[in-house]
Amino acid sequence: MNKYSLIICFVFFLGQCVLGIDLSRYRFHLMPETSYYGGIQSIAKDSLGRIWYTGPDALFMYDGNSFYQLNDIVSSIKPAQKWGYGSLIRDKNGNLFLASGQGLLKFDYERFSFHVVVPGMIRSLCVHSDGQVYMLSNNSILRYNPQNKQTESFLLPKNKSFQNILSAKDQVFLSQGAVVYQVEMAKKRLIQFADFGSTTDQVNDAIAYRGVYYFLTQRGGIHVTDLTGTLKQKIPVSVMGNSSVLTKKLYLDQTGVIWVATQAGLYLYDPSNESSSTLQMNLNDAYSLPNNSIWTIYPDPDQGAWIGTYGGKIAYCSLYDSRVRYFKPSPGGLNHPIVSSFQEDHLENIWIGTEGGSLNYWNRNRDQFNPPENSQGSSSSPHMIKRLKFDRMSKKLLISAYNGGIGSYDVDNQHFSSFNFRSPESQQPLTVYDFVNDKEGTWWMTDPDKSFLYRKKPLGPIEMVSILDAQGKKLNLEVEALYVNNQDQLCLISHQGFFVVNPHTLKILKHYVLKDASYSANYLCSYTVTSNGEVWLGTLGKGVNVLKRDGTYVNYSVRNGFPAKMVFGILEDVATKNIWLSTSDGLFCFNWKSSKFEKARFYQENNIGSFYIHAAYKTSRGEMLFGGTNGFLLFDPAYLNKNLQKPKVFFTGFLVNNKLVKPADGSSVLTKDIGSLSNRKEDKIRLSSSQSNVEIKFSANSYLSAEKNQFAYRMLGLGEDWQISHANQKSVQFLNLPGGDYTFEIKASNNDGLWGDQISRLYIHVDPPFFLSWWAYCCYAALFSALLFFIMRYYSNKRVFKERLALERLKEQNMQELNQARTDFFTNISHDLKTPLTLVLQPLKQLKDTIVSNDTALVYMDLIEKNVSRIQRMISQLLRFREIESQKITLNPQVGDFINFVRDIFGLFELYTNKKGVEPIFPHTRTIYMLPLITMLSKKY
Repeated sequence: MNKYSLIICFVFFLGQCVLGIDLSRYRFHLMPETSYYGGIQSIAKDSLGRIWYTGPDALFMYDGNSFYQLNDIVSSIKPAQKWGYGSLIRDKNGNLFLASGQGLLKFDYERFSFHVVVPGMIRSLCVHSDGQVYMLSNNSILRYNPQNKQTESFLLPKNKSFQNILSAKDQVFLSQGAVVYQVEMAKKRLIQFADFGSTTDQVNDAIAYRGVYYFLTQRGGIHVTDLTGTLKQKIPVSVMGNSSVLTKKLYLDQTGVIWVATQAGLYLYDPSNESSSTLQMNLNDAYSLPNNSIWTIYPDPDQGAWIGTYGGKIAYCSLYDSRVRYFKPSPGGLNHPIVSSFQEDHLENIWIGTEGGSLNYWNRNRDQFNPPENSQGSSSSPHMIKRLKFDRMSKKLLISAYNGGIGSYDVDNQHFSSFNFRSPESQQPLTVYDFVNDKEGTWWMTDPDKSFLYRKKPLGPIEMVSILDAQGKKLNLEVEALYVNNQDQLCLISHQGFFVVNPHTLKILKHYVLKDASYSANYLCSYTVTSNGEVWLGTLGKGVNVLKRDGTYVNYSVRNGFPAKMVFGILEDVATKNIWLSTSDGLFCFNWKSSKFEKARFYQENNIGSFYIHAAYKTSRGEMLFGGTNGFLLFDPAYLNKNLQKPKVFFTGFLVNNKLVKPADGSSVLTKDIGSLSNRKEDKIRLSSSQSNVEIKFSANSYLSAEKNQFAYRMLGLGEDWQISHANQKSVQFLNLPGGDYTFEIKASNNDGLWGDQISRLYIHVDPPFFLSWWAYCCYAALFSALLFFIMRYYSNKRVFKERLALERLKEQNMQELNQARTDFFTNISHDLKTPLTLVLQPLKQLKDTIVSNDTALVYMDLIEKNVSRIQRMISQLLRFREIESQKITLNPQVGDFINFVRDIFGLFELYTNKKGVEPIFPHTRTIYMLPLITMLSKKY
């Protein structure tokens, strides 16, 4: 526990030494009910923060979300045996033990199961300051050491019947009726410590405090002894005059007050001033005891205490609780839902006006509601009450009502009388929403549905009064409320703005209105004057207007961080200067230090219906009262934001594809219970790709107004930002998680917004789908490599082909150049040959003409002429190669004499054939074999 919180408690405790025990501090938060009907005999909180409790035949666990009856996990050890359940205890190391008829059971957090560590029937047990567990069996005392798992024991005397084994400070005690023995385990013996005499005073419990022991007996009260066992004091436990009430358990809270669990309520005793009080179930208080039959009290290791009652109900109490109470209509309580006004009388009791149920009287000392009693002959109070005001001088309660005028109720004499204020027009009782009686005795009354004010001079008639502007013109104002300021000026809260009026001349002195604003910004309905002189004015549509001391008039709405539109009631906490506002959007506080509007975390939305206009009041204790359409709310600003427990988150469930997963399932993804996997990286949860839809359930170990706890979470691997959960959201879903490693982190804040330092983590691994697995990636890599190889091969071959093609083109170009050179050569040489041949042929013809026709030389000359002509034709053909290559020459077939053609060709060789003796034969047939002839001539010559 934080040292500062202990100091606060100690200071408060010193104050209570004079005033006695303040019962308003003891508020019990009832946990959701189960179907169990019996008494809760033992409660314990495990190391995660879950609450365990037992009845004689039942074992339950509450994880902050749900209750679970867990008889089966115990009976599964020996299914054929009958099981009875005794006490639950938790040691300093967080081990959870359960006493049963079959032995001492220890809880396995990882397997979520119990197993027997010490066999035999265990009738009573306790955990001592040395960390060891002491047990009372049938005929022996046993001691179990959780560290080395060793058990020691010694037998008890057979002629004595022992009931309870108890641990207090450094000692372990054993009770036998009213006799208390000190247990010496080392010497295996009992030493009588105290004897309280009566055989009916069985000792049930013991605590040590300030050097003495307090022993609780069953019906004989509390016996106080010193450290040697000498009786110093006997404290009777009396509830409602019954001094023999059955008691069961003791508890010492952090302020030094001793709690006693009885069957008639909770008895509280303060050893410092020897004062005592009793708490009992109150149907009008939602935070009272759930049942008067209290069976057990368990000190929470974090803070506060739990009580178990008959009927299967358990409740949690912390002295750091905000003092918030909700009062709703109930039999014997508030008699009507619509609460319109409050007043506190000289006895600090509260008078409550309702619209439809007349007056209600709340006696705070007895915490009871009673209707006011009327003396004989007095008038009855009106039913539709609009405003209450208490005159402390006359001790009379002034009451205004709808169609009821104004009356007074004498609190001491219980007498109601009416002032008989009636309308001057209809002579019907006036409707008065608000009123004030100034120093001169003038009554000022408002009715916003009328266009005038009511005024009554002392002993004079009711008059219709109109307010005058600077020009003397009458104004028709719709006034909601009014008051007289320190300058005795009349201040009007109206639908047309805020007016300061001279009560004698009825002329307006000042008019405060927001210019160029909407009508709702000047539609005023509520007000308060603060201790520093500011006037806060609630509107019916545009937040709140503030008239500051320097005369500036400003509006606070959405743009200033105040989202509420309608402000029904305004109160100031003088100690902190904070302003509280009941609005259409809940309860807000203007923090004077931070100058910010903050929504009250403790307020339960719509728990009293909608807030009601004007229904706001501050008591002499500094408490705030706000009325609504279904009751009213009370809280003390001095006791808000006091919960110093920093919560820790634990996991309560894990769902895969919307199915709850447990480690006991054959194919479960959990090898251990989800609650034991927090911050254990070695126990990572492994999921397949088909299990990528998960839901994580969680809770926190802070149970003070647990519905106000908040959670912040993030899934590392998906994002880094913290997400704030919605109210009462106790689970988070993640759909279609991609393959990979994730860390789910979560932390919590308590009901007062204090965030815990510890982060709970859950480690998760999701296997990728087959097409994203490592071997799939290997295949993809192989395919990619092959594809890359073929692409590279393709481009390599393409490059080689291009190079070859370029080489071929170069080669072709070279050949073309060579052919061109050859052609040019032949062309040039042909030209060079053709000219001399022409020069040869012409002289030859001339020479031929000179030779006679029969000269043999003529034959040779003809032959020479033919060869020269042939050479010329061949040279001409060479000259036509370019035309042949450019395909400009076309075939021109003609009819000719092929035999003569051949004879002419052969004639060129005739001179040589004659020398060789070859004689050609040219048959005149159509079949000609030219190739063998040419071949033969070629071979021969």
